[in-house]
Amino acid sequence: MKDKRVVFFDRIRELEDTEYLTYYLKYQLAPVIMGYKPSITLSLGRRDGRRISKIKTLKVIESLGLRGMVLRETTNTHIVLAYRKCSIEDILQQPKEREFLESLGYPLDSVYRTLSYLRKRYEYCHCPAELGTFLGFPIEDVKDYMCGTKKKCLLCGYWQVYNNRCEAEKIFKRYDDAKESMLSYLLEELLRSS
Repeated sequence: MKDKRVVFFDRIRELEDTEYLTYYLKYQLAPVIMGYKPSITLSLGRRDGRRISKIKTLKVIESLGLRGMVLRETTNTHIVLAYRKCSIEDILQQPKEREFLESLGYPLDSVYRTLSYLRKRYEYCHCPAELGTFLGFPIEDVKDYMCGTKKKCLLCGYWQVYNNRCEAEKIFKRYDDAKESMLSYLLEELLRSS
């Protein structure tokens, strides 16, 4: 029997663009949709030789109850941050995260201004290490990664873990379980509709 992901991607490949994008994003964004993760970045390019519209991408993200911001755009791809505004607000209220982001020049008076500054940093640095803060990575791991720590990487998954491997394993499992649960739901929906 084929892997569920293979069946899922085979099925959505046949859909028109908006429906395809909706199913694809629901699967990829499951940890954010389910409230386990504050945000995710996605690199979206072409589908069947056609460029995926950034406007369509942002509309689908919004239809899922999230917000989206294009961090970078090239002729072939756009990189989008899909996020829960309340989760980003929570991050910006954490003392260690605030101090860290302020040290990098981030304005912290509004989510929009903070993420606009991230977009500027993204253009300048291509993928700034502090992005991990917005993705919900532990601040200690973000700082260790950013500073090129001599610590041994204990685990590599959704981020490079330098501290607290046990906690990271639990978080990785929660994210994987969210995607697996969403995959089962979406696949069942697809099979019912065919």
